[in-house]
Amino acid sequence: MERCPTCGATYRGGEECGRCGTELGRILAVERAAQRQRREALSALDQGALDRARDSARQACRLHRCPRSLRVAALVSLMDGDFRRAMEFWREVADSDPD
Repeated sequence: MERCPTCGATYRGGEECGRCGTELGRILAVERAAQRQRREALSALDQGALDRARDSARQACRLHRCPRSLRVAALVSLMDGDFRRAMEFWREVADSDPD
């Protein structure tokens, strides 16, 4: 998380926003779950388990549709031979992440 979803203050760590006091624990837990799913997808790819990689990448995007999740989903799609879908993910990354 880069910013508080309530007030927009820069996130500086912790379970609540330093400016407005919004409880952020649940949001952080969802982001951590998405990170675990991204790792699982990459691990599954490394093991040649494409179905498991696809499922984990989808779950990561459902939990937190961010550039990191979209990049993993694009990679899985590419490895699966679904080039059209891979390009859709990459376009979404480009639209959301200027870097």
